[in-house]
Amino acid sequence: MIQLKTMLNCIDNSGAAVVECVNVLKKKTPARVGDRIVVVVQKQRNFGPENSTNSGIANKVRRGDIRHAVVVRAKKEIQRPDGSVVKFDDNACVLVNKSGDPIGTRLNGQSTSAVGLCLKHGTNSCCRSRRRRITGKAVVQDSVSGTHARVK
Repeated sequence: MIQLKTMLNCIDNSGAAVVECVNVLKKKTPARVGDRIVVVVQKQRNFGPENSTNSGIANKVRRGDIRHAVVVRAKKEIQRPDGSVVKFDDNACVLVNKSGDPIGTRLNGQSTSAVGLCLKHGTNSCCRSRRRRITGKAVVQDSVSGTHARVK
């Protein structure tokens, strides 16, 4: 359950390391896996010397930036319809822009297959309406090629 003042790890390569939740979008209840939230960047990742311009990796966000994010891991356990329980060790998110496209190009670490959302559209109804959703597997957008892919 992600609510106001919750600290989350950022698992993409956008440049943020730790973010703080300041708002849950379109819900009165705490956010769970797959929900969109508004975050403030608290800690920034270091990709090398500040003055090197040829490293190829740049921070896309700075400390204090306000961004939208999608929750991909939560400590609160998730009860699946088959009776199994999924629980993670930490809270984690991926930064997205207001239209729902990911800011980073790569995701580091694990995410649950219960996310079930398309990062391009920011909802899980777009993939269901196109009959791309498969039971037990999530459909997400590949941030590099822009195509839909199934996550096992």
